[in-house]
Amino acid sequence: MAKSSLHVVISSRGVVFGDEGVIRASIHGVWTPDIRVILDIYSLDHPVHPEGHLGWWRFAPTDSSSELDFRLSRQSGSIHVRLNGIEPADSWINTGLSSTRLAIQVVLRSNATNALLWEEQVPAFATAEELASFRATFNRNWASPQYALAPYVFDASSTVHLVAPDIFQRDAVGNLALDVFRMLRQNGISTRLFAVNADLPINDLVEPRVSLAGQVSPSDHIIYFFSTADALLMELTELPARKTVYFHGVTDPKKLRVFDPELAAAATKALATLNLLKRFDALIANSRASAAILADAIKVPLEQIAIVPPVLMSPEGRDAGERPGGVDLLCVGQLAPHKKIEDVLRLFAEYTQMVPQARCHIVGRRRNPAYFDYLRWVEKDELGLPDGQVIWHGSVPDDELRRLYGSSGALVSMSEDEGFCLPVFEAMGAGLPVLAHGVAAVRETLGGAGLAFGAKRFGHLARAVVSLLEDDERQKALVERQYRRYAELGAQMTGAQFFNFVQPDWPGTIRD
Repeated sequence: MAKSSLHVVISSRGVVFGDEGVIRASIHGVWTPDIRVILDIYSLDHPVHPEGHLGWWRFAPTDSSSELDFRLSRQSGSIHVRLNGIEPADSWINTGLSSTRLAIQVVLRSNATNALLWEEQVPAFATAEELASFRATFNRNWASPQYALAPYVFDASSTVHLVAPDIFQRDAVGNLALDVFRMLRQNGISTRLFAVNADLPINDLVEPRVSLAGQVSPSDHIIYFFSTADALLMELTELPARKTVYFHGVTDPKKLRVFDPELAAAATKALATLNLLKRFDALIANSRASAAILADAIKVPLEQIAIVPPVLMSPEGRDAGERPGGVDLLCVGQLAPHKKIEDVLRLFAEYTQMVPQARCHIVGRRRNPAYFDYLRWVEKDELGLPDGQVIWHGSVPDDELRRLYGSSGALVSMSEDEGFCLPVFEAMGAGLPVLAHGVAAVRETLGGAGLAFGAKRFGHLARAVVSLLEDDERQKALVERQYRRYAELGAQMTGAQFFNFVQPDWPGTIRD
């Protein structure tokens, strides 16, 4: 994450930690003696302190040390680290802890304030085969799945830069950026990814965001995915390429403030910078609901904003197929306060009064420990749900998520702030009945399918789910209606719309 104009560029995107592992990096910006360099090493399988923290090594390089060469070796079972041939000024080693799957973090801190100035991680493995296996968790066969065919031959001297603060797999913003990257590559279009934060398995594909400015030429195109605060947004608007912004929406800070004040502050900053989006050459939103918010915020006509759903689909991926079904409830989405997971639990508690054997599956990354602790309090203390009746899956691979869509009785969404709501769309395609709080974007995604509701009367909603699941004909009709809507949206999701925003300069075109 970028904390100041001072930053590190790590050329070693992955490390093979055999007899000696090497990390090469360079420091950019104004160096002062107040700054120290720290190498932190964690186990990839349990990256928490102290259980998975193998150790840290602190160095105090001089202002001439712009090039960093870390050498890591194992000595008597523990890790030994040198920087530019120099021993560390201080270190802490978790003796007895060993791992061959590591996350190595390069950190810059201020000596005076201990403020974090810069940090970035690289993965490290004992063998090249293990590193390759780690990378393979992301599909690198660029030909599959097949997306839209470009209607032109892209200029060989131009590049499309896809940019976002964060690019994570199984996240709406990250998935879209990665799918557009795949589609452009399929069409032979020079494409690069840039982010501040990215999943470690794809850190060789996603370049550090701070290096973007030096990579852009006037003949290039930038597609920027906006969803949160970005300290480098002003800089991006001044780059000499043609620029398109894709607006995912910004969560209302008031819905985050109690449990996640840091995320609320980021959302507040994001809203304060919306006016910068007027500097882009083209505007896209993930739904009409999001477009209306953006149009009102920056005072542009709604029709000036293109609506492009935040999913790319291959034609062969549109067959829902048969599903066994069940009685369990499923909730999918990051565990963030605005998703109102506690209301899913309250509905589930009412539901178990009628279907005592049911379980509630909750899938999603835990963003904030305080909010998760509150959810467990609601589960155990407020509602008294028995152990094992609520299953907290965390983030799951795609095949496991498909299994849960296929085996559950209904998807429940209690979210109070959405830009599109991908789980609702995915559930419709899986043939899973949807019960969703009817905020504007969710109603738009449902398009009259599923079961939307306004008031959160949990007993009444639980009875509605039971009634639906006990009536095969009604359930079949609802699922068919959902699938028609899924197919209707899916027909818009080939990715073809993105080619409108990275067109070549046709003869006679005049660039501003």
